[in-house]
Amino acid sequence: MVRLGHVFRNLIEDFPGTAFLRPHDEVFARGAARLGPKPQGLRIGLSWRGGTPAKSASQRSLSLARLAPKLETPDSEFVSLQYGDVAAETAAANAGLAREIRVFPAADIDDFEELAGLIANLDVVVSVQTAVVHLTGALGRDCRVMVPYNPIWRYTANAATMPWYRSVRIFRQLTPDNWDPVIESVAETLRASRPPA
Repeated sequence: MVRLGHVFRNLIEDFPGTAFLRPHDEVFARGAARLGPKPQGLRIGLSWRGGTPAKSASQRSLSLARLAPKLETPDSEFVSLQYGDVAAETAAANAGLAREIRVFPAADIDDFEELAGLIANLDVVVSVQTAVVHLTGALGRDCRVMVPYNPIWRYTANAATMPWYRSVRIFRQLTPDNWDPVIESVAETLRASRPPA
């Protein structure tokens, strides 16, 4: 049996890595309307939990309280892209932030078309390995993905980007369960990306 991947994708150079999805104009406009006026700093989408217990959720995920304060930059705005009930977790994290994390109804996150409309209106997405990364990459939007010491194969063994999506930058644990250096590396890139005052 001939597999199409063997015919068309033998080398990294065979992967274009460019955007191949775009939200409909009305979906993009709905996302923009939901978000409202853009802040002076970065508008950052966050997803901090991924997987299920059977799919290494504990190794792939981290707490919002651990993540958000280290990523905060002046005049930035966080937007939750996390599926599930995150109301209590975001409320607790908001207590220590200069600007509250934006949280939208589950329907806006669980529906991938509506989620694409939100992502397309963000400056950058920061996520653990989860479907949000793949949607962001398919849209060609800037993404920083934080992966555990032994990520699933889609994130490769040591590359800085994913073959499918060159807009996704990979930040890896160098030792198991040690997220702090990963978060700090991502934070440095956000500080460097902040628009000039």
